[in-house]
Amino acid sequence: MDETPSPRFHVLMLFPTTPAQQRAHAEKLATVIREGIKGQPGFLSARLFVTEDGEKIVEHFQWMDRGAYEAYRVSDLGKAAASLLVSLHPQVHFLREQEVIV
Repeated sequence: MDETPSPRFHVLMLFPTTPAQQRAHAEKLATVIREGIKGQPGFLSARLFVTEDGEKIVEHFQWMDRGAYEAYRVSDLGKAAASLLVSLHPQVHFLREQEVIV
């Protein structure tokens, strides 16, 4: 039997914002990650970026696999987070890792 680990699953979210609101929005997103998402089964990491022009916030999540992410999404926490995030109008991209070059 092949014991090859399943590929990591990545979620990239791009949030529009304004220079005046960027910091507050980024802090709200970081709180959601620290206080909730971080403890979910299969969650590996999150990175939060802000653009220098103040116009966007970028979140990058890494999950063990798509199944772990989907389980989070249908959980009460996942549904609550989605309700909060939709008000920020994110662009969401689901990514498979092609290659890591170090």
